Amino acid sequence: MFAMQFSLESSSVGHAVADDGLKDHDNLHFLCELEPAARADFRRRLQWVRLVDRLAEERLLYGDPDDLAEHFIVPREPAEFGVSWCEAWQRYVIAVNRYHRPKTLVPDLAAHQQMLLELSGNIFCLLPEVDWSLRRAIAHFGALDQFFNNLRDLDEDAEQNLCHFPLETLAHFGLVPGDIVDKSCLGRWGYFAMIEFWLEEYLPKLRHEAAEFTNWRGLPRSLELMRESCLRRYARIERVFRACEYDFVAARAAYWSEVERELGSGVSHPKPARSLLA
Repeated sequence: MFAMQFSLESSSVGHAVADDGLKDHDNLHFLCELEPAARADFRRRLQWVRLVDRLAEERLLYGDPDDLAEHFIVPREPAEFGVSWCEAWQRYVIAVNRYHRPKTLVPDLAAHQQMLLELSGNIFCLLPEVDWSLRRAIAHFGALDQFFNNLRDLDEDAEQNLCHFPLETLAHFGLVPGDIVDKSCLGRWGYFAMIEFWLEEYLPKLRHEAAEFTNWRGLPRSLELMRESCLRRYARIERVFRACEYDFVAARAAYWSEVERELGSGVSHPKPARSLLA
C-alpha cells in the first residue's frame, strides 16, 4: 500500500493488469531520482512492509493483534530509524492483521478513515527523515494515498472478495458488499450515486486533512520527490476513473495500459530491469 500499495500481486501485463514492475513504477519511480544511500534507506524499510503484506495475503499473519505486534521481529534497531519508527511499525503490523482478514467489513465513514490512517498512515511514518513534527501531517497524506490506491484497485480487490466501502455508505445507496465483489453494481444508479458522494464529498475531506503535508515547505528532498510522485499518481487515478464513468473494470485496464505505455516509452524513467524493491 505505498499505500501506498506494497502488496504487489503478480499478474499478466498482457491482460492490462499490473505486475510487480508496473506497480513499482507507478508507486515508486521517484526512487530512481534519489542518491544511492537515500534510495537504499527507502528500499530496506519498504521491503519489510512488503513482507508483512505478503504474509497477510497468504493468510500467514493471523493471530491476536497485540500479541503479534509485540512478538513480530522489528527489522532494525528502532533507534537506527528514529524514535518513532518502532511505534509506527507495530501499529502497521496490527492494522494489516486486522484489515486483511477475510470478510472484514468497515461499518461507517469514521471507521473507514481510521482504517486509512492505520494502514498507509503508519507506512508513511516509517519513511526516512520523518520526525515528530511531520508525523501527523504525513500520516493524513498516507491516508489519502490509501484512498486513491483503493480506488485504483477496486476491480483487483473485488476479485479477492474484498470490499472497502463502509457498510453504512453502501446501505444508504441501496448496495451491499456483494454487489461490489460480484460487480453487479456496475450500471446501477445506486453505485453511480455512491461514487459521486465518494469523490465529491468524502474525498475533499481527506484532501483537507492531508493539506498540511501537501503544502509543507522545506521538506527533505526525498520526501518532496515522493510527494510530487504521489500527487501525479492521484491525478491519474482520478482522471482515468472518471473517464471510464466509474466502471472499475474498464478503469483497471485503461489505467495499467497507460502506465505500461509510459514505462515502455521511457517517460519519467527508463524501464527498470527488475522491481524497484528487489
